[in-house]
Amino acid sequence: MGILSFFKKGKPDISVQDFYRALYGYRVTNGVGIPIPDKPESYIRDGYAGNADVYSIISKINNMSRQGRIKLVQKNNKGEDEHVTGHPLNEFLYFVNSSMSFEMFWAATHIYKLTVGNSYWYKPMITVGPDIGKTLELHIMPAQFTEVIPGDWLNPVKGYKMNFDNEVTFTPNQVYHQKFFDPRFNDTFFLYGLSPIKAAAQVVAKLNEAEATEQKSFENSSPPYILFRKQDGRTMYEGLTKEQQFDLKKQLRENSQQLKRGEPVVSRIELDMLKLGVSPVDLGILESSIAGMRRLCNIYNIPSVLMNDNENSSYNNVSSARRAAWTDCIIPLNKSFATDLTYFLTNGINEYEPFYFVYDYSEVEEMQEAIAGRVTWMRQAGWSKNEIRQATGMPRVEVPIMDEPIFNQGEIPLSDMTFNIDEEKDFVDYDKKRT
Repeated sequence: MGILSFFKKGKPDISVQDFYRALYGYRVTNGVGIPIPDKPESYIRDGYAGNADVYSIISKINNMSRQGRIKLVQKNNKGEDEHVTGHPLNEFLYFVNSSMSFEMFWAATHIYKLTVGNSYWYKPMITVGPDIGKTLELHIMPAQFTEVIPGDWLNPVKGYKMNFDNEVTFTPNQVYHQKFFDPRFNDTFFLYGLSPIKAAAQVVAKLNEAEATEQKSFENSSPPYILFRKQDGRTMYEGLTKEQQFDLKKQLRENSQQLKRGEPVVSRIELDMLKLGVSPVDLGILESSIAGMRRLCNIYNIPSVLMNDNENSSYNNVSSARRAAWTDCIIPLNKSFATDLTYFLTNGINEYEPFYFVYDYSEVEEMQEAIAGRVTWMRQAGWSKNEIRQATGMPRVEVPIMDEPIFNQGEIPLSDMTFNIDEEKDFVDYDKKRT
């Protein structure tokens, strides 16, 4: 007795599709489809490098981030941001070290943070001379192999080390640790960040198992079914002769050709068919994969329509979805990157204190409509032309009239209004009327 016959014994209402779907569900939820282990190596191997949806979402965030730019600014004598060029800090915006560009450093930081929940930067500092404390290069550290050396309750971080080489350690001021907050104090003591994939461990495991199951269905798809003589009072084993099998295969093959596609097959005997497998559609793999991808998009604050999920869109168009991705995910992520870069390169160096990095997205196409609405609001609020220019990332124009408030036609400044007020007027009559 085969396994299918065993499970169907006494239950004729269970179909082949029902059985295989239940078997697939067991494998995913209770069998080999176990959640990803809670460790950085697994998030890299099974998440970013092992799951197409995770890789695609993080790549989308990275690619959209590059539409903006990180720039160095300082406050001028009017307290306004002014773009700085020619400063030593600007060199980091091209190459962070001799073998890594700033673009790659930027992308690597996001990949580690969005995958592992942590990213680590290392800077070799100058220890003598007038430039003490400064650095000439930055390095990205492999987050899956970097560990925090715990200290005491006053100084919780004693240093950092690579877990594959205990002889090399780093002092706290040599390393900058970016992380998402992890409230699991008993597990991490606030020393490590929470990986987004930790929250999606079961989703990612299910997606990985769905991919493996679909691949196996293709590998084992031949032959997809068995044709046999339908029982008509004789035993099932009194089937076709070899000549009849050959003739039937030849007839099926000829009718599958382009010119004969759709024509009926005429057989001298009554046939029946037994499927040997179930398609990914019957198993529900495709629907499960789409649902998993949508949940991953929710975790990363990316509308799923940007991942070609047009059937689940609540946005009027793709531009609206892209603006939502910018405001909910990309801008906060890159503002944090710019703030952290400023602190790591300027903290404790008096010469660098006036300078800081900002994330400039003023030229991003999807944000122009939002900027246009903001400009309209600022005009109605009476902002000056220069204030509007600076709020949208543009430089000032040093003309006095550009600093004057804007009034719409017909509006009169309060100082130009005249009021005929009788200073001798009292309110005796008013009080009498009330009584």
